Amino acid sequence: MDASNLVQLLQHEFHSAGIDICNGFSVAEYNKLVKFQLPTFSRRDPLGVVIGSTKVFWPHFIQWLSSLPSIPKDPIDNFYRHTVERVIKALDIPGLQYEIRYDWDRPATGRFVHVQTAGHLAGVAFYDQECMWSCHPEFGLWFVYRAAVVFSVEIDGFVPSVPRQVLTPEIVTAIKSWYDVAVEEKWQNFSTRLKIRDSCPIGRELYRYDGDMLDYFFPIREPASSVLERIRQAIATQKSV
Repeated sequence: MDASNLVQLLQHEFHSAGIDICNGFSVAEYNKLVKFQLPTFSRRDPLGVVIGSTKVFWPHFIQWLSSLPSIPKDPIDNFYRHTVERVIKALDIPGLQYEIRYDWDRPATGRFVHVQTAGHLAGVAFYDQECMWSCHPEFGLWFVYRAAVVFSVEIDGFVPSVPRQVLTPEIVTAIKSWYDVAVEEKWQNFSTRLKIRDSCPIGRELYRYDGDMLDYFFPIREPASSVLERIRQAIATQKSV
């Protein structure tokens, strides 16, 4: 299977699982730009695929969470690990090798991937190094990268799209100002973290988190764990009726 067909297959399978960002990129180009490189499986230029999602993943996450006997530690990470590995393993392509690296893998693990660079090279979103943020032309800042996968398939014939800068200088300045505040606060103030994303109007009307999802990722009104417990209790009550 060539790179283009593999990316199309992965996009179909991941979209069905609530993961709507799945784009290919050149691992050779990526490795030229970063300190911590991705494996190549002895290929000249293997295919890399960056994986992420907008808020459409939330119902899939809740369905998965409700199937478990209890809430696991790091539930979002566990959901993505479960989903990504299930989809990749289900490909069952003879001879295909792959390595999955997640956005939470730190350099000390030897499995670090700079997902913003991967996403930029895949044409998902322009990575603005001044404000240290990636902006999608439709989703704005309301999306996340979760993983990158390298496959033992040459990228030959597959041409990633080129990302375009959609942030104005004024938006970059606003994002950077709140980013600097978040750093000073050691990223502990969720109100500040929310202000970073709200600094950009692109995608805010359609893709901004809301309801329980907003309360979970930006637990300003109640702890994130309480949000999930409340959701599980509501589901359990519905099932008992």
